[in-house]
Amino acid sequence: MLKHSLTENTRLKTELYNLIIKFVYKYILKLFEQEKLYHNTSAKKPSLYPEFQRSLLKITKWSDKTLDKQYSKFLKWVEKRKDLSEEQLYQLLKDIIKLSTQIMINKPDVYVDSLLQNYKLPTLKIYYYKCLRRIARRVYENPKFLYSLKNEDLINDLENILQNYLPLDKIKTVLEFKQETEKDNNIQVVYNFDDNDDKSSSISLRNSLQNILLVDKEQSDQSLHYVSSNELIKNYDYDDVKQMSNKPEKTNDYDYDHEDGVKHITVPKFKKTQYFHNKPKINEINEHFFNE
Repeated sequence: MLKHSLTENTRLKTELYNLIIKFVYKYILKLFEQEKLYHNTSAKKPSLYPEFQRSLLKITKWSDKTLDKQYSKFLKWVEKRKDLSEEQLYQLLKDIIKLSTQIMINKPDVYVDSLLQNYKLPTLKIYYYKCLRRIARRVYENPKFLYSLKNEDLINDLENILQNYLPLDKIKTVLEFKQETEKDNNIQVVYNFDDNDDKSSSISLRNSLQNILLVDKEQSDQSLHYVSSNELIKNYDYDDVKQMSNKPEKTNDYDYDHEDGVKHITVPKFKKTQYFHNKPKINEINEHFFNE
């Protein structure tokens, strides 16, 4: 499902972005050609690019009437070029927003529709105007590179504008909830001790719907099991301890021979001052050392 959403979202974005980029670039190029016709003399030529930048700056100050006029031209061009109405073009934008949201939260269509039910989507006119202003700004900053603009850079500009219209607050809430849910789904260990049961107990992990680590009662000599104090006294062999207790006393501080023929060596203790004469005394450390 996620792979299909990614593929479909890429296809829709390519279709919408190409339409906007082609029309906006055509409009800006027309503005530049008009300035070139006016600045065709040697005296006016130095002011070509500054005047072109002023023309681009006027886009940000359009009145509602001018915006409606330019937006209508865009719709007529799309209808003539791709045979798409305003409603179809707006549906294209809404599908992109929906798929982008679905990809980010990785939820089914029903969940995404419910999430976007009360979300106020931007109008197509406002989105188009934002894209126009962003591309005009790129050309304004580098007017001499008008003929060498890269399509990838323009697509990134439109992608950044789209991110501003996504329901980021709702997406953040869903992702934080999913993260908390994953933390709560930790495995729990349940162990019930039976006082009257002498059988050994081994621990094994079963596939459980509640993700609980279960403890199974199995008689297995190889498994770890609990041994009571009484069983320890009954089953423990003290013969080795008795043999160790009959060990002869040492004859000197360095070594002695045991009955088993093993020679035991005791390392003598040396005075610390002989090897640690450079070690500072505790009272030589400044009392405020840890407060600095």
